[in-house]
Parts: sequence; structure tokens; C-alpha cells
Amino acid sequence: YSFLSTFVATYVPEFKILAQHAAATCGVCQPVSRTVCLSENTFSACVKGVPLNDIIKCPTNFFCTDGDYTCYENADPVCKADSAPETTTVKPWTAEEACQQTTKSGFLENENDPTCTSYLYCKFATDGSLEILNLNCPTNKYFDASIKGCTDTKPAECTEVSTTLPTDEIPATIATTTTTTEKPWSAEETCLNVTKSTSFTNEDDPTCATYLFCYVANGAVKALIKSCPSTTPYFDSTISGCSAIKPNNCT
Repeated sequence: YSFLSTFVATYVPEFKILAQHAAATCGVCQPVSRTVCLSENTFSACVKGVPLNDIIKCPTNFFCTDGDYTCYENADPVCKADSAPETTTVKPWTAEEACQQTTKSGFLENENDPTCTSYLYCKFATDGSLEILNLNCPTNKYFDASIKGCTDTKPAECTEVSTTLPTDEIPATIATTTTTTEKPWSAEETCLNVTKSTSFTNEDDPTCATYLFCYVANGAVKALIKSCPSTTPYFDSTISGCSAIKPNNCT
């Protein structure tokens, strides 16, 4: 009895984790962590079973698994070094393919817009040709795919648009001991020269629980403040993604 108790306490938890990892598939979004392992130590977050374009790297000596925290130290990785993601990996969503799957003109969700403030109109001509229009909801309204229209209520899966004031609207700080002042950090100014969607540290959040996501679409940039998931609750600027390990500069 003593030996059995020791075995269960010592080895069964590890066996449970290994069994969970073995059931995972390289290149496929996993329901537990809502991530997809792309290699031994890289992964992407998944939204509605579709991987995002941002590739996140695990810390040194950590490997991508299907555990709650995705990256585990010295763990057995889902993706082996000599294997590639299976061909069943879901392709990134595109407006063209989404519209082509419909049979008539109508409104569709823009899955490339995490704020849900824009949507698509698939317009089919009599000759069968397709025109795709990218439209915006009125201010403070969100597109709801269930009703195929804009509404006052933000759907649960949508993220908030940053409410940080543009730099030209931020009151100037009056210096008391010097004639120069440091310009306050601004989400919009950080995203100003970004040419592709990129994640940055939210310098207004010392806990590192949130981060700035500069979302680029149709040549326009939106500054979004997003939260790290509970499985990887800290944003790490060294990997430009959320991590289970709290960086030293976070409170």
C-alpha cells in the first residue's frame, strides 16, 4: 500500500500530462490551451479553431505542449523536430474564400478584425462576378454575425478598441524643475509607423497582463489593448507574445 501510494503521488500526475500531450496533434488548434503548436518551441493562439498569424516562441528550454500553460520546461513537445504540421491544419481565413462559399449577396463577419467594428458585403453580379466591400459600423457599434448587422452590444469574442487619446489631445505636462518633459507613452503613436499587425508592451500596465496589438487592415492601423489568456497570463516583450513566466520587470 505504501509503495502504491508513493507511485500514484509521484508518477500519475506526470503520466496524465504526458498522455494529454500525446493526444495533441502538431499544427492543429487544441481545445484546452486554445493554441496550436507549430514546432518544438513555437505556437500561435487560436480563435474559433483558426490559428492567428502571430508566431510566439516558448522561453529557453521550454517546449510547446497541449497543457494548460502551453510551454513546459523540458517537456515532451507535440511537434517533433523531424515532423511537420499535418496537412489538416486549418488555412487562414480570407474574405475571398468566405464570400465564394455563399450563394447570394449578403453581409459577413470580417474575421480579420478582432474589434468587430467592420464587416463585409459580398456582392454578386448577374454574370456571377464577385465584388467584396469592406464596410464599417457606426461609432460605438459592433457587427454581430448572428444577426448579420451592427448592434450596440459588443459580442463576447470581440476586443475593445484602445481608448488612449491621440498624442495631439493629451494635455501637456507642466515642468516644475526643468524646462523639458518626457512625452507620455501613447498606444496610437506606437502603432503609427507599423506596416503589419504586431504586438507591443502596454507601458500603461505594469502587471503585464495586457498588451498593445497594432492591427493593420486595408492600409489603416488600429491600436488595440488585448488581455493575455489565463494559461499564459504575462506579456513578454522578448518573444512579442504572452507567456506563463512573469518577466522580471512586471509587478
